[in-house]
Amino acid sequence: MIAKTAVASKFRHVSSKALEEFPHMLRRFEGNGELQMVLASRVKLMGYDIRRKPYRHYIGRVFATFASLLLDMPVYDTQCGGKVFRKKAAAVMFAEPFVSRWIFDVEMLLRLKPWLLREKGCRGDQLGRYINEMPLSRWHDVGGSKIRLRHYFQSMADYGRLLMAKTGRGRKPPA
Repeated sequence: MIAKTAVASKFRHVSSKALEEFPHMLRRFEGNGELQMVLASRVKLMGYDIRRKPYRHYIGRVFATFASLLLDMPVYDTQCGGKVFRKKAAAVMFAEPFVSRWIFDVEMLLRLKPWLLREKGCRGDQLGRYINEMPLSRWHDVGGSKIRLRHYFQSMADYGRLLMAKTGRGRKPPA
């Protein structure tokens, strides 16, 4: 069963473009009982309508590189809001309060990965069987973003907290 969990209290804007992709994301689960999570990605490919401000794209690429290093997973876009997961995966990811405020998407994956390795008996190179990334066919940056320069610094501080937790020198995200 797919989790029907929404965290709406902190978010006032959901892109209608991302919502259009939701049925496509759900179809990934059909006939694939192993799949636990689908992440939407804003990948600019030929034939796709992805419109982002260049500075947001490049900041996102730098962040994604650091997120991939922390997770030891080749994830392209952790910060895209589109995520669908099974009920059990949701229970694992949301079992405890988050350590991070700005990059909880990364923390969700950081919590899910050890569970998959332990419970599913998979190796790190097999995580793609359980977590898929799906390019969105359309995405347009929306004006009026409340994200400011200080939020990027707060995200970096969250990254440091997660790195410390992963290496055993800070509060550990539950797994």
